[in-house]
Amino acid sequence: MKRWILCLMIAALLLCAAIGCNETAQPVDAEAQNTPELVALPTEELQEFITAIPTDTPTPEPTETPTPEPTDTPEPTDTPEPTATPEPTATPEPTATLEPVVVFTDDFMLVSPEKDVRVGAKVVDSASVPNPANVEIRLADGTVVGTGKVKAKGDNKITIKLPQGCPARTDLYLYLEGTEYPVHMRSVAVIDNDYAPVNGNYERGDKMCAFTFDCAYGETNTDWLLDVLDEYNIKCTFFMTGNWMGNHGRWIERMIEAGHEIGSHSVSHPRMIKLDTNAIRKQIEPTVNLMLEKHGYRIHLFRPPYGATNAKINTISRFYGLEVIRWGQTSKDATETYTGEAIRKLLLKETEPGDIILCHNGAKELKKYLKPVLDELIARGYTFCTVSELMGWEWDDTYTDREARIAAGETFE
Repeated sequence: MKRWILCLMIAALLLCAAIGCNETAQPVDAEAQNTPELVALPTEELQEFITAIPTDTPTPEPTETPTPEPTDTPEPTDTPEPTATPEPTATPEPTATLEPVVVFTDDFMLVSPEKDVRVGAKVVDSASVPNPANVEIRLADGTVVGTGKVKAKGDNKITIKLPQGCPARTDLYLYLEGTEYPVHMRSVAVIDNDYAPVNGNYERGDKMCAFTFDCAYGETNTDWLLDVLDEYNIKCTFFMTGNWMGNHGRWIERMIEAGHEIGSHSVSHPRMIKLDTNAIRKQIEPTVNLMLEKHGYRIHLFRPPYGATNAKINTISRFYGLEVIRWGQTSKDATETYTGEAIRKLLLKETEPGDIILCHNGAKELKKYLKPVLDELIARGYTFCTVSELMGWEWDDTYTDREARIAAGETFE
């Protein structure tokens, strides 16, 4: 279509040019005179005009977009093996709750190893057990230490024999025939006739001693004493009665915060070698519970009043987790006739490396002798510590309850 229009335009231009050349030779009729005059373009301008007319440019062929060379497909990475879902841990079978169908009847027992001992037991649920019921008494490791029969009526006695090496507090477990779990448990105190109270640690190769102060009757010098210990940066051990524990919380808290050690000195300071088993227990157990309840502090040491002890006292003390502590050197500051100067001379003459030194917080001569003794012993190369440090004992539960209760927001007074 475009080509046809272009040819028509060229023909019209050529016609106009031809008419212009012949206009003088040809007569013009009247009708032609009314036709507008056509202006002829010079030949050169016509040629330029023609040249300027765009010709029919062929539609270019579409440029082919080059197809990129294919990138080498990388070798597929090995798909990692899926992590195996762990097998669910089997929920352990719940430990059977002790069913008190048959129980021990002895509240507390002292037991000597390798000797026959009669242990009481009785049936409390006769509908659940045969009559008589066959029972075994075992240790925690499963060792059978006694067997017998328990009838439905009355108390029964079963003979046991403990092996050597049982701990001071040994647990006995009562099993019914055919059961795989115990129906009752009782702790017994095991006597160790070879156990000896501690007077000091004389195997040390240094000049370390442990000052100890019994707190039983007085409080007059306690603030002064704690100030002196702070001044000399000395840690010591305080042995206090239950009566003193219950009425001097402010000082006890200061002792604990300063890093001093606390031990039991009985409840009321009797001569315990004259007491029976139950009375001895009542002089020791409450002090352990009182310190734990009021101060979150678990004690580990027991000093018998007057230093008087025996196998029964030692055994019961150790049953409650307390080592028995006496002393290697006494200051005699509880003796009325000893002046401060006499005490000073005694301690400087008699004290040996490794000694546990006995003093009293309420001694009337304490302010006269303590600092001179410390100054002279330090000049001789002595150092001082708590009883447990002297003995090399470490307790991991002393402050457990205290720290947990403080973390929970509790305060002690």
